[in-house]
Amino acid sequence: MRKRERSCGLDIAAEPYQIPEHPSWVGNDLGSVAITWRADAPASFPATLVGKSKGWVAVRWGPVLVVGVYLPPSLDLSGFAERLDSLSAIISGSGVGRVVVSGDFNAKSMSWGSPRTDRRGVAVEEWAVTLDLRLLNERGISTCIRERGESVVDLTWASPATLNKVLGWRVATEVETLSDHRYIVYGLVVTPEQVLQRRQLRETRPLLGAGAQRK
Repeated sequence: MRKRERSCGLDIAAEPYQIPEHPSWVGNDLGSVAITWRADAPASFPATLVGKSKGWVAVRWGPVLVVGVYLPPSLDLSGFAERLDSLSAIISGSGVGRVVVSGDFNAKSMSWGSPRTDRRGVAVEEWAVTLDLRLLNERGISTCIRERGESVVDLTWASPATLNKVLGWRVATEVETLSDHRYIVYGLVVTPEQVLQRRQLRETRPLLGAGAQRK
């Protein structure tokens, strides 16, 4: 969910060039991360703003809370922890069981494929454990490519109730992004269970033929 031109239903962009004044775009307080959606995309919904702060913006998209994150490398550890705390508050206070968090954390940890773990990485690991979030990144696949080396800083987390709703998570290594960061794409099932059940019922219900009679 990274680039609107990929015809995704919902996109998260860290450090966007700009955030348009448009009803299908929302950004955080600093304009450093944005979420945009296409209600006309197949099986998509309009999103509703839940909250925003300096490091994140959160929307309700169908039954799922989707949070976009950008935590710049310039933050000291205290400021980094403060933004993680505010992120925890919006997730915990939302009352939503299905949660997806995606963005640029600028944190290193061997847990997601970095050669070493820094203090920010430790803070993110503790944050995720507290919220019972599960990492979707595949170890060893870099999300950021620079001349001085590769790194894994763009992370995707999901709550246990959402794990079976996230399909085909991958880093799109084949796409040129004109950026140091690669696109991350995945499918997210946002259709409520009761709607799916009604659809399945309609699909399995016998059809009335030309000579059939209703009883």
